[in-house]
Amino acid sequence: MATPLRAKTPPELVPSVATAHPAPGPCLFHDLAEASPEPLLITRIDVDAHRIIYANPAFYRLSGCTAAQIVGREWQSLVESGFHVGGADAQLTAMRRDDARIELRVQDAFGDERHLTMSRWVLRDDRGDATHLVVLMRDVTFEQSRRDGLEHRACHDALTGLANRYLFRDHFLQARAHARRHRSSFILALIDIDDFKSINDGFGHHGGDQVLKCFGARLSASIRAENTVARLGGDEFVLLLDTTADGEPMHRLIARLRAMIGRPMILDGRALTVSCSVGISRYPVDGEDLERLLQVADATLYRVKANRHAHAGAANAAS
Repeated sequence: MATPLRAKTPPELVPSVATAHPAPGPCLFHDLAEASPEPLLITRIDVDAHRIIYANPAFYRLSGCTAAQIVGREWQSLVESGFHVGGADAQLTAMRRDDARIELRVQDAFGDERHLTMSRWVLRDDRGDATHLVVLMRDVTFEQSRRDGLEHRACHDALTGLANRYLFRDHFLQARAHARRHRSSFILALIDIDDFKSINDGFGHHGGDQVLKCFGARLSASIRAENTVARLGGDEFVLLLDTTADGEPMHRLIARLRAMIGRPMILDGRALTVSCSVGISRYPVDGEDLERLLQVADATLYRVKANRHAHAGAANAAS
């Protein structure tokens, strides 16, 4: 990597401070910038350009760029030199505002994604015209990862990793808005595991949790990426289907779901076969709000279970 440019700080970049003591000289400000652990840029504001005149060593370490790639070029040169900045033009516009605080997602010298916040100070001449920007960057990748983790936990079921009620409602509202705009429909499929209490009783809660995780994974694998599967709680799951896969009729989709769910699971070294019951409702035929559609699907699910128990009872009586 080339040695970072150690350009002398322009005199106009040195703030004027009226104190009883002499103001720090340009060399001190330059040394502070060079020693800063945070990436720092100084740009000159021209009529139609935003040229970089200085970058400190921390910036070069982060970006992997050389002085030749950076100094004298416009902000867009960061993209061209491999320091990938999404929406650079919009951010450049924002940088011209005094109140801007910009967040960037960039690729560092090692190809890793980093999250940065940028603060900057506008420097003006005697007439009050903006001449330079001092841009200070702060790496907040760790904090962003922590926020993303908290957000994920707030929107996803802790056991299965599927969407929870909160995220499912959000997806429902998006699907409803889309359906209203395009005069289309979608389906809610409410699904639960048959006789799940017996599984918990026989294998304990740990075994029950393993069944729930496997069940959720199989549901996810059975639908297209644009559809949603969520765990509402207990052994109750719900699918949001904008259309059936490849025009597949609903009864065939349900049969395929049951076949996938019915494949044996290995639990504590033993093969366990589970089954499920499915109740569906259709937007907007059965309702337009989530609560109503879930009620209809739940009623359908109850009838499916009742009919299955009735058939089982009849078969037992006949034998």
